[in-house]
Amino acid sequence: MNARVIDEFEIWAKIFRIESEDMGSELARMILQLRIPADVQSRVDELATENNCHGLPDQEFRELETYVRIGTILSTLKSRARLALKRLESKSS
Repeated sequence: MNARVIDEFEIWAKIFRIESEDMGSELARMILQLRIPADVQSRVDELATENNCHGLPDQEFRELETYVRIGTILSTLKSRARLALKRLESKSS
């Protein structure tokens, strides 16, 4: 069987229809406004520091991995949103 395994980003992209050629300006602007809350960023920083200094117990390491994965997905979504807006702006010019 040649079924390809898809990753989390691809699943979110399908949910939000996040291909830059499909994304409308309203969705793109909404995505660009998404932010990781300060308290969450503080927790990520705390876990990362602890991991670099002493290592983390398995549960906290999995928590850190989850935060990193979500941050990567958010960054990728924002990149696609910027591309979509750029494409939409060039179409209207």
